[in-house]
Amino acid sequence: MRVVVASRVFVPEPTAASFRLNALTTALAARGHEVTVLTTTFGGARSENGAVRIRRWPVLRDKTGYVRGYLQYLSFDVPLAFRLLFSRRNDVVIAEPPPTTGFVVRVLCALRGTPYVA
Repeated sequence: MRVVVASRVFVPEPTAASFRLNALTTALAARGHEVTVLTTTFGGARSENGAVRIRRWPVLRDKTGYVRGYLQYLSFDVPLAFRLLFSRRNDVVIAEPPPTTGFVVRVLCALRGTPYVA
């Protein structure tokens, strides 16, 4: 099964959500699923993490270095919409908050007939 995870945070970014998503994607890959993470750039983070394919995109960050606030969220969500729209067909998309990302995933998955988990 092809699984896409859409999240503004992912390891090595030091947040609980990023570590939880890393555990989820690692477990899915260990069970033989093809997993791709669509996330943001963070420091010198690598683009690969074993069996999990990580695709990073630059976004606006606040002065403390976090992606929070609607302008920063939109800097992730707008490119995400195009990445989901023009990517190959996936079996499921997993969306991590904020609500704006969930909305983008919901709309694009409805257009493409793909199930999603938010």
